[in-house]
Formats: sequence, structure tokens, C-alpha cells
Amino acid sequence: MAERIVANKKTYIFIDEVQRVAGFQRAIDSLYVKKNCDVYITGSNAYLLSGELATLLSGRYVEIKMLPLSFKEYVSAFPDDKNYERLYANYIQNSAFPYALEIERPKDRRQYLQSIIDTIVLKDIIARRKFPDITMLKSVVRFMFDNIGNTCSTKKSPTQ
Repeated sequence: MAERIVANKKTYIFIDEVQRVAGFQRAIDSLYVKKNCDVYITGSNAYLLSGELATLLSGRYVEIKMLPLSFKEYVSAFPDDKNYERLYANYIQNSAFPYALEIERPKDRRQYLQSIIDTIVLKDIIARRKFPDITMLKSVVRFMFDNIGNTCSTKKSPTQ
């Protein structure tokens, strides 16, 4: 990558999902010390700026957390629709992820949302925690999603 950096010109470097590469922290640090490099790192989990990388880059990075849309932000995507009850139902049903707003076919939207669950929730948990039973994890995640807003306990069943 160093051979692509042009002297006296700003070089923009975009790196996605770098946390999957062993020893990435030192490589990122070596780019930050170069005068004309502007480095952007994206990732889907909290591991990215925890531990060694945060220590190496201390004071030299800005973390931008990306969150789903609030209901107010979601409504702003439909300026001509004042039926807030329907908009809220769609917000709950179709997700608050910005890209989901652009997907017209429900089947494609479900596939997109399932891919988010698979990559962010399941793969990050499995990779980080070495979870032995993927089917059980999927069942627990599905149960929790289906019971958002309900009290859940690992100690008692709902009927106790």
C-alpha cells in the first residue's frame, strides 16, 4: 500500500472490517504517522476501537457511531405523508436502517435485514466469543427480537 501514497498529495485510505485481520493495529498506526494520509476505518463491532488500537491512536481519531434512524428521522424521509400511525407501523415492521427505506420489495428488505442479523449479531458474537452452538444462539436472538419490551430472565421461565 505504501507505494500508492503520492508525495505532496493527500492520500485517502478506506479500510473496512479491518478487525478481522490479525495485527491490523500496527499497520493502521503506521499509516497514521504518514504526513499526507487520511485514514478511514469502518467496522461492525465495538472491538474495532477497543484495546490496542485505541491505545495506539490515542488522541488521533474520531469515532463516529452509526445508529439506526430515530422515528423523527424516519418520518422526515416521507415529507408528504402525515399518517403517523401507518408510518410508525412501517418503522417497526420495516426497520430503521436507512438503506431499508430504499428497498421496495418486502422480500428483498427481509433478506437485507436478515443479512444484518447474520453479519453483525451472529458472526461478530460467534467470532468474538467462540460460541459453540450457532443454532442455539440463533434461537436466543430470535426469541429476544420477538420479545422486545418484555421482561426476560435467564433464571425463570415466563410462567413461573
